[in-house]
Amino acid sequence: MKTRYFLLSAALVIATLFTGCTTDEIIKLNGIEVSKSFIGLEMNGGSQSIELTTNGPWAFEAFDADWLTISPTSGSAGKTTVTFTAGPSANDHSLELKITSGNETQYISVFQPGDPSLKPKYDEFKEGDYWIMFNNDGKWIAATPVPEGSTYGYLYAVDAIVSGSELSSTAANAFTFKKVDGGFTIQDASGRYYYLSGTYTSCNVAAEMPASGAVWTVEQTGDYEFYVTNANGKWMQFSTGYSSMGVYDAPQAGGLMPYLVEMGEPPVEPLVLQTEDKVEMPQEGGSFETGILCLGDGIAFSVPAEAQSWLGLVVSKVDGDITTYTVNVAENPASNRSADILFKTNYNGNEYTATVTVSQNGAITPATVGEVDAASDDPNVLYRVQGYVSSVNNLAKGRFNIKDFSGEIYAYNIAAEPGGSTDLSGIIEEGDVVTIVGYKTSYQGKNELVGYLESFYPVEAVTIAEFNAADDAADVWYRISGVVTNGAGKTEGGVTKKFDLENYGNFDLVDETGSVYVYGVLTGLNGEKGKFGTLGVQEGDELTIVAAKKTYKDLIEADPTWYVSHVPAVGPEPEPELTVYLDEPFAEGPGAFTVENALIHDDLEYIWTFDSKYGMKASAFVNGTAYESESWLISPSMDLSEATAVTLTFDQAANKFAENAYKDQCKVVAICGEETIEITIPEDKLLPGNSWSFVTTTLDLSSVASKSDVKVAFVYKSSEASCGTWEIKNVKVEDTPED
Repeated sequence: MKTRYFLLSAALVIATLFTGCTTDEIIKLNGIEVSKSFIGLEMNGGSQSIELTTNGPWAFEAFDADWLTISPTSGSAGKTTVTFTAGPSANDHSLELKITSGNETQYISVFQPGDPSLKPKYDEFKEGDYWIMFNNDGKWIAATPVPEGSTYGYLYAVDAIVSGSELSSTAANAFTFKKVDGGFTIQDASGRYYYLSGTYTSCNVAAEMPASGAVWTVEQTGDYEFYVTNANGKWMQFSTGYSSMGVYDAPQAGGLMPYLVEMGEPPVEPLVLQTEDKVEMPQEGGSFETGILCLGDGIAFSVPAEAQSWLGLVVSKVDGDITTYTVNVAENPASNRSADILFKTNYNGNEYTATVTVSQNGAITPATVGEVDAASDDPNVLYRVQGYVSSVNNLAKGRFNIKDFSGEIYAYNIAAEPGGSTDLSGIIEEGDVVTIVGYKTSYQGKNELVGYLESFYPVEAVTIAEFNAADDAADVWYRISGVVTNGAGKTEGGVTKKFDLENYGNFDLVDETGSVYVYGVLTGLNGEKGKFGTLGVQEGDELTIVAAKKTYKDLIEADPTWYVSHVPAVGPEPEPELTVYLDEPFAEGPGAFTVENALIHDDLEYIWTFDSKYGMKASAFVNGTAYESESWLISPSMDLSEATAVTLTFDQAANKFAENAYKDQCKVVAICGEETIEITIPEDKLLPGNSWSFVTTTLDLSSVASKSDVKVAFVYKSSEASCGTWEIKNVKVEDTPED
């Protein structure tokens, strides 16, 4: 259980000093006697003594108070004079001490009031540009802004630049404190305001000053050290447990208060690159130059052993303090590779380093969409893949789906050129054929292709009449749609037509504007010839193809062509509607769900909490400490009395659990009145408990079908040995579809 601390107020202690026990009022136990149990020391320091009598050996329990000296701290049986000594203090001090002798314990309370005149006086804090720094166990670090594009986040830190007694960082890490009514606003180098919203411990950022939460008070408490608090009373602190800066309700265990260092010119570094620190080389190799300014005792460089077979460098020129190296890179016959060249020098007894990262493209493997989709994730293996844009997510960010005969994949953040912008709006559009060079990756179970646009050609959607009116051209492509029609035996333009849906795909395609003869259809972009029958297209179906215009004798033909899609003339029977009993995405809060804590430590305010991005989250890990807990997230009641087969579907992620602990600490149960039934998660659906990736889980609730009062509960447990985080969203209970 939580340890209780009893602290006496200054007024109470002082009153006790004058009204409590005197030296004549002996505090007696069987084996321990003290002449006084309350010690009051002067604010300007001094000593007081008590008489301690014991029947056996005695000792003070260990205590943590560098302001107080006790002599002696242990002894043997008999009477001992114990003296308590403290120096002048600017702050109030109080301490409860424990003396033990045999099986008996005596408590002594010590108090010393603070002298306000001893507190340092500081000039009023002035607005300006400051670095927010922290002294992390002797290592100076500087806070960095919330990443661009984010509207909230914790502030992480980088090593500060230390030159003698001077501290600094980069201009990008500076924050502007501006005086306003009630305190100061804080803006980063991009001009974004930092403010608080709601009960979160991260900072919100906005380009414009928000209506509330953006005013901070700044109180200096030491040389460069400050208390920075928000109008709602939260304290700016760096959490050593989370390695980030947030804003908390009170000073945290392991929390570091900020040092505000007025921004000046960063000191000159003894080793400075004069060229780019990141160089990308083509697959065929080549060379480049890198220059380094060195004010130290010469330059040493090193290349990793695994890169020495393809990466080397020589000094090509020395001009004063600047040395220029020629870096030679061999041809790369394999996958992408990279290496860091490390430069070092010594200056005034300190070592300084600079790094040049060399990246080189590898050989590019031609592949179909299906082959890329089936490949392993590897950012170092490049593919050249062609497909048509089958659907668009956001062309301004280079996000769309591509498809060929073999499959479909999501193209993510595709750049217009290597290293270029991902804004492809106005360059390509849905239906165009693109060739992408990139690598295979995946995100939350979805396969992705990441890379750049190597080439493309447009595909224009036209009517059949417009297609027939176009010029013949084998490299101009059109997307046309129409009804598959049998024109077998008809002679047109000196050619007798065929009707073949089993092999090559010969037929008339008819829309409201006209008809064209289709002479052979591939099974998709770059697909197979003579396999049209595998597509299942029938007479009367609505078919979409991409084709070039060609005239054979006097007959207009769509040739060559490839399949895009088709709609059967008689559609499938509609799926029966399923009854949805519960649909809670946790997009805006817990909805009608409730939380019941079966076991919660006093240090925890909550276990389940809502997150707008991750849904409902359960964790009992706070401020670097894992607590034993059990908490139930419970749905509203559902009437399943008319149901025969019911399915529960939800997205879940689990991380930071001990090995194999997830299956025992994350459970799903059904509550039917007074009865609780565990819904077993099958072995093949158990999460490893070490990933933030969401996985969709489907469970059979048929065991509680036909019951009229059913609730679903997600039961989170933790222990000191395993205290992970469980995230739940998109919870749905509905009838099970028929096979």
